[in-house]
Amino acid sequence: VDKAKNEAEPVKISFRYDTTQPGGPNLNNISVRPKEFSPNNDGVYDTTRISYLLSKDAKVTIEIYGSDGILVSKLLDGQNIEAGENFVIWDGLSTNSGDGLSGLAQGGLSPDGIYEVFFDAIDENGLTSAIETSQVIIDTRSPVISDVRVSADPFTPDGDGFADTTTFQ
Repeated sequence: VDKAKNEAEPVKISFRYDTTQPGGPNLNNISVRPKEFSPNNDGVYDTTRISYLLSKDAKVTIEIYGSDGILVSKLLDGQNIEAGENFVIWDGLSTNSGDGLSGLAQGGLSPDGIYEVFFDAIDENGLTSAIETSQVIIDTRSPVISDVRVSADPFTPDGDGFADTTTFQ
């Protein structure tokens, strides 16, 4: 409000507060493979590999949060990790305290959904990395096949030139 009682329109501004300290560890080449996995114990994509490159030795924390912002799993908790290429495996299980906030029991399978993976590193001098993030998706639903059409029904693959092949659409 100015002296003439004119009110300014509100302005919405987004910004990112960068806590990276010069000389601190860097986390690079972050990848989640496969990005979508199905931890349903069928032997196919039951886990995901979360890889990263660490520029110097540091204490690394890797946490997974649900879309509701609640911690689901802590894969590393300030663990001393050497510089270089590193990885952890997530099996989709919750390691939260079972406090009921996320609806997950400790050790329970996380439900289908999109999850955020947060990375943080602190070196021996207390210098920190930028907090890095990536996404991972749990999808345990079986695919549904519907609206299938057959071009020759029935088909008779007997070599007589009539209805020997069919096409599925």
